[in-house]
Formats: sequence, structure tokens, C-alpha cells
Amino acid sequence: MSNVVRAAHAAYILEGNEEEWLENLTGVMAPLLDRGRGFVGFRWRNMPSGGVRADNFALVGGRPGDHEMLHSLHANLDRTRASLAYRAPYTFRSLSEIATEHPTLVELGEDRDMQQIAHARELLDFEMLRVDDADGQGWMFSVLRKDFCTIPARRRDVWERVGAHIAAGARLRMKLSKPDLDGAAAVYDGAAKTLNINEPSLQRKDRRHRLMELIEARQHAEDIAGNSPLEALDLWGGLVDGQWSLLDVVDSDGRTYTVLRENPLRVRSSVSLTERERQVAWLVGRGHHVKLVAYELGLSASTIRSQLRSALRKLNLDDRSSLCRLVANITAPDTVTSLDGLGVLALAEAPVHIPESLTDAEREVARLLYEGLSNREIAEHRGTATRTVANQLASIYAKLGVASRDDLVQHLAGGPAHEPA
Repeated sequence: MSNVVRAAHAAYILEGNEEEWLENLTGVMAPLLDRGRGFVGFRWRNMPSGGVRADNFALVGGRPGDHEMLHSLHANLDRTRASLAYRAPYTFRSLSEIATEHPTLVELGEDRDMQQIAHARELLDFEMLRVDDADGQGWMFSVLRKDFCTIPARRRDVWERVGAHIAAGARLRMKLSKPDLDGAAAVYDGAAKTLNINEPSLQRKDRRHRLMELIEARQHAEDIAGNSPLEALDLWGGLVDGQWSLLDVVDSDGRTYTVLRENPLRVRSSVSLTERERQVAWLVGRGHHVKLVAYELGLSASTIRSQLRSALRKLNLDDRSSLCRLVANITAPDTVTSLDGLGVLALAEAPVHIPESLTDAEREVARLLYEGLSNREIAEHRGTATRTVANQLASIYAKLGVASRDDLVQHLAGGPAHEPA
């Protein structure tokens, strides 16, 4: 299986550390994307100075000295170019395509730093597939080009979809320490042709049938990927119903199972948006078009449009351009992204510190609140009543000496703090 579906599968490999995962993923993608000058994957982080820190370079092909060149490029990256490459709204574009929209960078050949560092090595352009991980950081997969290029629409469509799987796989890696069957919402044994469903909401006959259709479609995707990569990827969405990921797991008995794992995109917000509105607003704000967001979440395009309209209204924004500007401002290095400030939308990261003084149930409620869920959504997630969640939150507030949801989020994000006796 040497095709784009294999690249999507590589995103869900849970074994190994981040550097090993990145090297393997880059190695799988390179033969499909490289145009003869090399291909690189790396980790990026926005820095308070306005620049970008890039590390863990996994380079395939290229020339001797390209590692040093890539480090130098990022070390000399000014705020304008850092903003265009890492904060502007897009998913897969070439640097020259982005530059044509910025008057100071129309002629990359006149850019002195690029001329000295890259052009002298017969490197004129980069195709850039950007994958967000958390606020101000993520992964970049870049094709090194000896010519200026415009990415064809079909190539863009294919690799934007692979990027959706990379983002989903990266989220799973943060949650799971090893690949196993424990805790899966559903497990399909391809050898025995049996589907065991553990998630109560999926046990209805119609939902069970729908899940089986998705599993079979995903298997068929591998068969047609060589000749029809886009059509193959369309059979395997980034998520199922905005909540679960499908992936293969090799169990201790050596058999391969297809499992369904809870893996939603968590987005926090200080504005009263639903979970789905938060997801859609963030993705669109990062430059993902409606069709791509529908693919990423495993929902219909009409649902995405409806959720986007509702989110724009609640955020008091006129259009998508305004939303993109808002999200770009939130991810700027000199912005204070707190829930009581500009950070009306922010990717949720795992809390740094959940106090041990809380019960197990309270710790779970606190984590879900931190990730942006409302009381009703927390109750649905935990299978309890909304009043139960409210009571648990009241207990959490009393134990931690906080007075509101925003105070609790700030407490969890701030690390260990004084806890009332």
C-alpha cells in the first residue's frame, strides 16, 4: 500500500515518540509529494518575539547542507513572513502563492534573505501543508521546489484531506499511551466479520448499520487509492460524526482490528457557542473551506454552513474574512489569549494541573470544562444529569476557591496554585 491512504494510516501510528512518528510520516509522504528537490516535515512553534521556532526536521532527499539551510531560514524569518506562513488562513499552499497576496513579498527573487539562504541552493519555492496542533504550534510538511509553483486544485484537495488525518492522529497520540482495544467505542474484527459496540449511543440499529458502512468504505479506500486518491480519501473522513476516529490497532494476539475512538477537536471559547459551532469557527478561521471542514468533522457541508452562520452571529462578525482576522489575531505572538480577553476561540490543550484534592468525577468535569464543553455537553458526555454537573462544579469552585468558569480555566491553565485548606 504505497499511496495517500497509507499516509493517512501513518498518522494514526501510536507507538514511538513524536520524533519517530514524524520521521515515519514524512518518509511515507515524501515519494508521493517530492518534486525532485526534497521533502521535509518539522515541528513549529510561534515565539513571543514574532518569529518561529522550527525543530525535529525530518528531511527526505534534498542535498547536503539542507538541514542547516532550513534552520537558517527560520532563524532569519521576520515577523511578516512568519505571520504569512504560520498564522495566515490556509492549509496547503505554495509560498509564492501566499506572497502574491502580500505587496511586500510579490517578488521573492528580490527578498534578500531568501536570495542569500535559499536561492543560492536552487531553492525558489515551498509547497506548505500546515497542520495545527494547539494555539501557535503544529507541524509543517513542505515540498522543496526549484521553481515557482501554483498547487493544482486536485493535489491540494488530496493533501488537505491527509492533513485532516494527521491532525486527528496527533490528537489521539496525546491521549493514548499505547494502541489497544480498551476504551474503544467500537471494535471490528475483520477476520471474524464481527462488530462489537461499547458506546450506548451507537447501538441503535441505524447507527450500527451506518458505522459498518463507514468501516467497509474505509477498507475499499485502500483498494482504489492507487488510481483514484481523492475518491479513496473521500471514503474515509477525518472523523465520524465530529466525535470519533477510525483506526487500525494490532492487538497483543497479533490480529488487526478496526477501532472507533473518541477524538473530537476541542475548542475553548468565552462566547456561548455550542461545541460544534466552536469547532467550525476555529477551522474556518484558520482558512479551512467549508468542504474541507465537512470532511474533517465527518459532517455534511450544509451542517457546516448552518453552524458557521450561527457562530458568526454569536461572535458578532460579518463574514468569514472577519473570522479569519480574529483567529489570526488570537494566534499572534504578542496577543494575550485568555478567555476574559481576546481569546474568544482557542484550541484546547490538556490542563497542566488538575488538583489532587478533587474527586475522580470532579477531575473529569474540570477537564471537560477546560476543553470548552458546556454543562449540558459535559452531562451528555458523562451520561449524567445537568444538575449533577452543576453540583460538581459548585463543589470544585468551593475546593479551589474560584468563583466562575473563567476563574477555573485560569486556575487549571496556570499550574499548581494555592488550594484552600
